[in-house]
Amino acid sequence: MGGEIRRGRFTLVDLTPYFNNKGLSLPQNRTQANLGGMGSSIPAEELPPPGEFVNCGVPFLMPDALWPRDNMALEGQELPLPRGRWDRAHFLGLSDLSSFKGEVAVVYQGGPEELSSLGFSAFNSVAVPLCGEKPGPTARRLRTHLRDTPMELRLWHQTLELDPRRELLALRFEDIPVLHVFALTLEEAGGDGGDRL
Repeated sequence: MGGEIRRGRFTLVDLTPYFNNKGLSLPQNRTQANLGGMGSSIPAEELPPPGEFVNCGVPFLMPDALWPRDNMALEGQELPLPRGRWDRAHFLGLSDLSSFKGEVAVVYQGGPEELSSLGFSAFNSVAVPLCGEKPGPTARRLRTHLRDTPMELRLWHQTLELDPRRELLALRFEDIPVLHVFALTLEEAGGDGGDRL
């Protein structure tokens, strides 16, 4: 896998080859987005601009809302990752329905795989994170193909603990397409998981 960016103990993973859904939009391409199957999207102009930004001490890559796809709906795919020994995987994501959790298989060199849990609160659950996340960027409107409606929406910062004694190869997700990942950053052993809230 190529295209990753190193920032100190963090490696920002390029997910663009694996994007299969569009959940961000600008006024000029609002009809191209379809986050949850009803034509809804998050106004990208209210989020950090495309490229690197920091959330709770962790750098992420914000997708570009002009791209035809900007997030990965979890549909049972296996995601190859930069090989290394990592403490944590940081996700920027959401559920487009109610809050959901699913299994993720962590694939290490030489096996066996380890099963863990990955979940996100609903993107309109801005008050209380229901899956143990940290808050991420927030928008104040829900966009559809026809109009914008005042509503607070949030991307969530979720953390998956890894085994730094083993070399990570990939993550394999459960088929739960209501869960969406917009960005992924790996943290090397010895980090503190970003800022604590």
